[in-house]
Amino acid sequence: SSCSSRICNLRAKLLNSLKDGITHAFTLCAPRRMGKTQFLLQDIAPMAEERGFNVFYFSFMDSATPTIEFQAALYQFAQSIQTGSKTKTFLSGISKIEVLGVGVERETHKQAIPTISEIISHIANDNRPSLLLLDEVQELARQNDTGGLIRSLRTGLDINQAKVKTIFTGSSTNGLRAMFNDNKAPFFHFAHALDFPLLDKSFTDFLADIYQDRTRNRLDKNALYRLFERLNHTPMYMRAI
Repeated sequence: SSCSSRICNLRAKLLNSLKDGITHAFTLCAPRRMGKTQFLLQDIAPMAEERGFNVFYFSFMDSATPTIEFQAALYQFAQSIQTGSKTKTFLSGISKIEVLGVGVERETHKQAIPTISEIISHIANDNRPSLLLLDEVQELARQNDTGGLIRSLRTGLDINQAKVKTIFTGSSTNGLRAMFNDNKAPFFHFAHALDFPLLDKSFTDFLADIYQDRTRNRLDKNALYRLFERLNHTPMYMRAI
């Protein structure tokens, strides 16, 4: 596994707390390219599914119409649960064209898609708990027409927090503050906030071992970690190198 000790500890802490009902939501904050998305998709999602969660992932980054895309993706996730889909992990980014195109349109001509709050209630009716992984959620606060979606999301998660858990991530401190920390923010005191940890030497050791396995060339692990430190512990740059 490429899971560094800090990341493994964070994964266990989050999932144990959510599964045991200690809390129902977390917010992870770190600059972009520090590995938050990979953490959600490669560490959190598979282990959450192993522990019995339905898992939904959605990124608000670079979405021109986040209200429409998120509502449609969440609706499709709810439908996949109700139809007994074998795919418990729903990665909306993979099927964005389907979500916005014929796949959803055929089913929604006769009946409008329910509100976000109503969709979350449908998700909560499943006998398995669900985990929503909402990436770069601060982008919602930057849009002018997302107030209704944010309020409906907060309502749905509030009502169903026993069955629907959430991990939010964000790279903008100001954007996250606008959603979570200001006393007038829609998600004020809703989620437990954590700083996303820097990856440690076990991450670069893992990369060195993979490199040696594939090329039969040995890397100096201490030198590789010093390079990682000079790159401000940014995993994307190390993977590229």
